[in-house]
Amino acid sequence: MNIQESNEILTRQEAADFLRCCVTTIDRIPELPRIKLRRGVRFRRSDLDKWLDRQTQGAQA
Repeated sequence: MNIQESNEILTRQEAADFLRCCVTTIDRIPELPRIKLRRGVRFRRSDLDKWLDRQTQGAQA
């Protein structure tokens, strides 16, 4: 993944697609890093990658 992809900003639907889950699941994970913009939210792809890494490490421990 290059720098431009890691800094990519995703919508709720794009984040759900990236994590292969539904948008409702995205909304129900409070520790998922998000950027609040007025009435909407966005997700930085690099933050989602880091969050996934932490989840994976926690499952292996």
